[in-house]
Amino acid sequence: MINLDRRSGIAFSTDWKGAVETIKAAKQKRDHYLPIMTNAERQIVADDIGHLVEQSRPIIENGAIAAYNGAAIGVIQGQTKVQAEKKKILNSWDTSKLAAELQLYGLQVENALKNGDIETLSRIHQEAIDSGDRYKQRAAAETLQGLVNKFPQGKQDSHGLDARTLANRLENQAARDLASMGTSPELFKASSELDAKKQDLQNAEKQLYETAGLLGDLAFNGDMHNSRFIETMRSVTQDADGTFHIGEQAHVK
Repeated sequence: MINLDRRSGIAFSTDWKGAVETIKAAKQKRDHYLPIMTNAERQIVADDIGHLVEQSRPIIENGAIAAYNGAAIGVIQGQTKVQAEKKKILNSWDTSKLAAELQLYGLQVENALKNGDIETLSRIHQEAIDSGDRYKQRAAAETLQGLVNKFPQGKQDSHGLDARTLANRLENQAARDLASMGTSPELFKASSELDAKKQDLQNAEKQLYETAGLLGDLAFNGDMHNSRFIETMRSVTQDADGTFHIGEQAHVK
């Protein structure tokens, strides 16, 4: 809906994005005619735009803050969904059955290491894969971690190949096996959606800075001087592990 500012004759919008576009259009028009304006005309236009900015400020600030908070809440919801999918995967394992397989494979790997037999270790891994049993596959993959440091420099297999190189390959493959067991199509989808929501939050923050600039609240060095926008951004924090948190004040005001 478009209203009319009776003081200046400039149209303004009660929709925040519309108000932003109105101010941008007014500034672009000013810049276009600036070279042929008299000082008095420049002052009139500056006053009109200043009045338009201040008249539109509450609408624009509320809208930009609501957009940022909405994006932040989306990230929190996305994180919750990812954690729920991870929990489903974790709870799908029978811990007693897994413990039994870990003990069995641990003994097999230990015996092979005593003899420095990389070929036996490779066979243990392959047999677990071929079994189609995810408990055997996980147990083998977990017990094959840290192999490289258990083979001395210069150690070779029966074919004259470097044992440490083979151990590194086997360990990396086992790590990939473990990673694949810790995911699911649902987790992949939730993680992808979370990445998109994080991008939305970055875009919303960028939008706050652009809006502050439009309102005259951004210094040449990029420092923001809009206290409401600053408070809004400070309400969202991020841990060292990348997890986002949101404060009580991060709601639509």
